[in-house]
Amino acid sequence: MLNPAPMTETEALAAYIDEQAGAIFAAAHGLTEEQARRAPCRSTLSVGGLLKHATFVMRGPDRDHDHLTDADFKTFIESFALGVGESLEVARQAFRKARSDLRVSVLASDPDAAIDVPSAPWHGRFGTRAATARFQLLHLVEELARHAGHADIIREQVDGAGAGPLMLAEEDLPGNDFMAPWTAEAATATDGDVSAPR
Repeated sequence: MLNPAPMTETEALAAYIDEQAGAIFAAAHGLTEEQARRAPCRSTLSVGGLLKHATFVMRGPDRDHDHLTDADFKTFIESFALGVGESLEVARQAFRKARSDLRVSVLASDPDAAIDVPSAPWHGRFGTRAATARFQLLHLVEELARHAGHADIIREQVDGAGAGPLMLAEEDLPGNDFMAPWTAEAATATDGDVSAPR
């Protein structure tokens, strides 16, 4: 959770986007390849797939100059799962790079700048639309927050680990009176029992 501090609009947007990205990344902390691919809910979503999709989102068509067309639907769908031959560690490395690049890009952005938002055929939006950079930045907060929630739920189903302890462990922060960093030993002790205290 972000601590209150005086920030410009751009700094606040960058901080909130990065915070949500960090929550998705932390959901993969300590997972095995098999656990990262596990889809324990009724959908096909996995923590590894969400990590890959968030990387796709953070790279964005306007950041890698690969503007989406109606034919890109397959690429979009494939971004939700680790493919054959794709490892969790490679996905984590790609995520780290996309996250770092995105933070630099957001901090350098002007929320009032005019932009063209590419098509999103999966939402029934075809062709580009005029907007401001603020629209796209707020959409990134929305998109990453939604998937951070998905990753949190899926991770809890995999081994009972909660977002707070995972983030403490991923960022190598000490615990406090309210929670302790996640450890593999604690996960083994609960044996995946999601009702066990965390």
